[in-house]
Amino acid sequence: MEPGFILFDNKTPVESQVLIPAKERIEIDWDNVNRLVEEN
Repeated sequence: MEPGFILFDNKTPVESQVLIPAKERIEIDWDNVNRLVEEN
């Protein structure tokens, strides 16, 4: 399964699906990192 935001179906894991595929980036998006740190 490719990386990203995955909807996991606990009853039938084979039917789990990637809703939002991940994008590979060379540089760190510090604005998003800081936002996630503040929210969590």
